[in-house]
Amino acid sequence: MDISLLNYTPQLYYYPFHTEEDKRKVLKAVPEQVGSCVLFKTDKEFFLTTTKHTFDNIQASDIIIFLNGDNIIHLPNDTGFNISTKQLDNIDILIVKLPFDIVEKLSTRYFFLDYKYIDFNHNFDSVKSYRLLGFINRQTDLKNNKFSATPFEFRTTTKHYKKIDTLGFNYFENIILKYNRRKQSYLLDNTISFGPKDLKGLSGGGIWYCQQDLQRPHLNFCFLVGVMIQERTNRGIVIGTKIKFIIDILHHRFGVPIKISQA
Repeated sequence: MDISLLNYTPQLYYYPFHTEEDKRKVLKAVPEQVGSCVLFKTDKEFFLTTTKHTFDNIQASDIIIFLNGDNIIHLPNDTGFNISTKQLDNIDILIVKLPFDIVEKLSTRYFFLDYKYIDFNHNFDSVKSYRLLGFINRQTDLKNNKFSATPFEFRTTTKHYKKIDTLGFNYFENIILKYNRRKQSYLLDNTISFGPKDLKGLSGGGIWYCQQDLQRPHLNFCFLVGVMIQERTNRGIVIGTKIKFIIDILHHRFGVPIKISQA
């Protein structure tokens, strides 16, 4: 796994305390892990993408990202998402537009993926290998007032699930990936281990397709092709939303034109 992908992958926490006075009103103001995300940029603007359900019943400004040390930033409330009238919103993706002052602070720890490395036209194929990267809630611990987060990633392939429509998903909008608990690993481990059953917190993490450079085999070029939205580990699958569905959000909500080219 290309560990540099972590540079675009913050963990998100729920923390609705914006002032010291707010914190004093509660005895234990401990941030709650709620999801993962990917930072990206267009030609002139900066964004964060994650799942819409991460923000259900809460404001985006109540979500924080940890920077270096104990420094945190609250997200702005400038969000956009696909509006669905269906009972199940399987295009479960949301974008937060980031102002420059927040971008400056985030840039002290993270990078923003250039949109040229977002493969809006990706052709999903069962022969190709994909990587999913994010943070599982249960792998993030609080010790001595410090959070220790262990990133989780796995390599997998697409899977054809015959009755995917009965779960409220489809192959045009969604990505169905195989999840085998016997063949997973943590990002910083060099061995394959028995993977977790509960993947909560991984929602919003990027689904990546990486191509090996034929001239320099030690190099991989990775393209964002989706974000994870649901787990069905009992059925051996993980479900994502295809990244192409952020195009309408960028265009209609934020007025950002995207020139699509095959990666």
